[in-house]
Amino acid sequence: ASVREGSALLADGVAGEVTPRQREILSLIDASGHELQRLIEQLLDYNLLQHNQRIHLELVDLATLVKTILAKHRLALEQKRMRITAFDGPVEWVVDRTAVGRILDNLVSNAIAYGEDEGELMIRVHAGREQLFLDVANTGEPINELDRPRLFEPFYQGRTRRKGPLKGSGIGLSVAADCARIQDGSLALVEDKEFAVCLRLTLPRRAIPLAPEKAAQDIIQEKKSPTRLGNNARSNER
Repeated sequence: ASVREGSALLADGVAGEVTPRQREILSLIDASGHELQRLIEQLLDYNLLQHNQRIHLELVDLATLVKTILAKHRLALEQKRMRITAFDGPVEWVVDRTAVGRILDNLVSNAIAYGEDEGELMIRVHAGREQLFLDVANTGEPINELDRPRLFEPFYQGRTRRKGPLKGSGIGLSVAADCARIQDGSLALVEDKEFAVCLRLTLPRRAIPLAPEKAAQDIIQEKKSPTRLGNNARSNER
């Protein structure tokens, strides 16, 4: 973070006027710093998922969450000059907000890293009666047939070269798949007529969870019920 902050200050001219060539170098430093930060975050997420798989379900507007993730990657998307098409909301579904955010973050990052310059990124959703399907698709080079069976294995490096100065960690898609699995969902590579790569998140429909106060009241009520029944039974016996 300090490296990125320092390069940003230099780019703003804090230490003096910056030439076009120096600005280009600072831009590369910032991009490398951003990718390094992502690698560290992915490793931390992977470690966390190995030791803690508890989820917190809540009703989430997925359209808003998608916009938040796209805003996070705005600079990288602009540098690649990618055209973005995303669904409008609201699309509400009961999910773990943090887990779905990690999935979207990794899928968008993957599209940026492997998609073509001036290509297209598409995010679409279909909410059915029992399941929700969310696709993140991009134009560019298709995933090699030999890589597909191992696509979601941790630390697996495929044959397609990642675009950028840093080599990937190989755990981004593994983290995304784990985040889907702990919600009883799945993440899969699917065929698409328009896009070279399309990754589909499938999540089941769940009931809206009770608020903590309401859940506590119900527990107290359940504990009281047997006592009342017992008293009534004794009254009838008399």
